[in-house]
Amino acid sequence: MLNLDPDLRITAEQALCLSVCLSVYVSVSVCLSVCLCLSMCLSVCVAIDLLEKMLNLDPDLRITAEQALCLSVCLSVCLCVCLCLSVCLSLSVYVSVCLCSH
Repeated sequence: MLNLDPDLRITAEQALCLSVCLSVYVSVSVCLSVCLCLSMCLSVCVAIDLLEKMLNLDPDLRITAEQALCLSVCLSVCLCVCLCLSVCLSLSVYVSVCLCSH
């Protein structure tokens, strides 16, 4: 829009479209960030719970190997969700930066 060459300038409609797209991507980035924080907190809680149950000195209160495996699968799923959300967040930020550079 600030380009001095009239052939390279974007129109007001294009600028409006870019600003709407940018605001959508920024909103998506914020939502993804919140979801990422929540899933990371959940992962930490599951990991702490698993350790506490595995390290209990009382054999009656200690979890079985099968229960530990189930909790570790839950932890793996939580960590996969964190990874997916961080990839989506990175892509969203990348698209936002690309939009800003036009």
